[in-house]
Amino acid sequence: MPINIQFKLTFDDYLRAQRLHSKRTWGRRVWYIVSRTLIPVLGLLYVLIFVLIFWRTTPVGWLLVALPCGMYFAFYPVVVRLRLNRCYRRTRTGDEENSVGIGEEGIRIRAENTSNDLNWKAVQSCREDQNVFVLYLAPAKFIVFPKRVFSEEQILELQSLLARQVRSAT
Repeated sequence: MPINIQFKLTFDDYLRAQRLHSKRTWGRRVWYIVSRTLIPVLGLLYVLIFVLIFWRTTPVGWLLVALPCGMYFAFYPVVVRLRLNRCYRRTRTGDEENSVGIGEEGIRIRAENTSNDLNWKAVQSCREDQNVFVLYLAPAKFIVFPKRVFSEEQILELQSLLARQVRSAT
């Protein structure tokens, strides 16, 4: 039986998919942790050192360069979120609801302005966490299905279908 869902992809869904995508390998997982903890702490330390220690002895021109750099690193997680929000807004075709049919033959996605029929051979791999399914069409091109729109039975059916149809389901 095909799985039929309707949903509107929200920024939170997109953000969850990007987080799952960014944690594919150990190196990326380490970078994810470092970029959200160590870099902001070092940025704050950089600003504090310049403000508390070097502000009297450093030329004003150097301070005008050093302080914004330190602030950038201190607020790096905010910068990343703003970039993702911009990317989300730019890649959306609209705010309409998507209608998706998933079955043995493939995936059919319908929206107000677009229509896509995907064969299972187009899906290279897939990943999931507690919030989203991410189906990869290429290494950095993927389709997001939020789990919030599926029933428990549909989630189990989709997991079984992905295990059968996708070559490297992880």
